[in-house]
Amino acid sequence: MEVAASASEVPVTILAAKVDFYNGVTVDSTTLPHDASSFDSVLSASLEHWKKEGKRGVWLGIPIALSHLIPTAAKHGFVFHSAEPASVMMTRWLPDNETCLLPDGASHTVGVGGFVYNAEKRELLVIREKYIPTGMAPFYKLPGGYVKAGEALGLAAEREVEEETGIKAEFQGIITFSSVLTAAAATTLRHMHPHLFSNSDIYFVALLKPLSFATSRQEEEIEEVLWMPIDEYRTHPSVNAVNQRIASLFVESLGQGRPALGLETIELTSDWMKAKTFHDLYTFCNTDAKGN
Repeated sequence: MEVAASASEVPVTILAAKVDFYNGVTVDSTTLPHDASSFDSVLSASLEHWKKEGKRGVWLGIPIALSHLIPTAAKHGFVFHSAEPASVMMTRWLPDNETCLLPDGASHTVGVGGFVYNAEKRELLVIREKYIPTGMAPFYKLPGGYVKAGEALGLAAEREVEEETGIKAEFQGIITFSSVLTAAAATTLRHMHPHLFSNSDIYFVALLKPLSFATSRQEEEIEEVLWMPIDEYRTHPSVNAVNQRIASLFVESLGQGRPALGLETIELTSDWMKAKTFHDLYTFCNTDAKGN
């Protein structure tokens, strides 16, 4: 793309980019030069041009095939923002007299657990995973996993339950939200990254109605799948305190015939994370007396 500030100036080539409504620019990564020297020249000219135009944030996506361009971008003040399997996003804030207002990269992982309840037998579908952190005793938990990009929570819960246990189940609603915080975060009311790769963890528990009952475990990841009486799960020594409490809140809501609403914090000591964690539980499951 060639531009000129005035008719008397010689046009210069700048990177093709789209202007957003924040007056920032997103570079078209499909038009990046493959040669590092050419990229250096056109990026320098582009930044000068965008500064003159009063542009603010610059978003520069670099495909993995052009990863050799990353050092050049860094030389021009770009920093890493986020990464995908096939590309990395880098950013540069142009105004020298303004604090950078570009949003941070994703700071949380989002997971969902499937609370699959057989109301007729008062049983809960649980799993025991094959791989656990070193030094941790085997434990029972809800089937579940991470939510994929663009995937609804309910669909993620249904998918994870079927993948891990072979059970087809129908999403009914969200039963619990768990926000994992470290001890320092609890003091300052902030997330302080106790989870994977310096991220925080957000974990939803979804209520599902089983449509089948014969289990078949995912052999690559799951050691055991079983239907456990929910009252046993509430006190089982191989179930952590957070999951015990979630089950107890659910049972209490059945007995009362009303939603189990509230907020409480459960403190756990995690040997494998080498820190105390605080689990804030926000429960808002609406069930009738039969748990349907």
